[in-house]
Amino acid sequence: MSTTPSNYDELLNILQYRHQILLGARTSKKPGQFKDKNNRASETHFVDHTLVRETLIKGFDYYQALQ
Repeated sequence: MSTTPSNYDELLNILQYRHQILLGARTSKKPGQFKDKNNRASETHFVDHTLVRETLIKGFDYYQALQ
């Protein structure tokens, strides 16, 4: 967990790797892959699955601005 990304490609790779490790035993959850359909919890709708990658990239811009 001490590995931090220096660019958004590294961020995406780190997230996918960690997801693969954490959910490796639950193959139905497609460990290491981004979602391929939308999901929600009750009336809360999450980021459209087609926008997840771009949303993370935009979030990385804010991360880089932190001191």
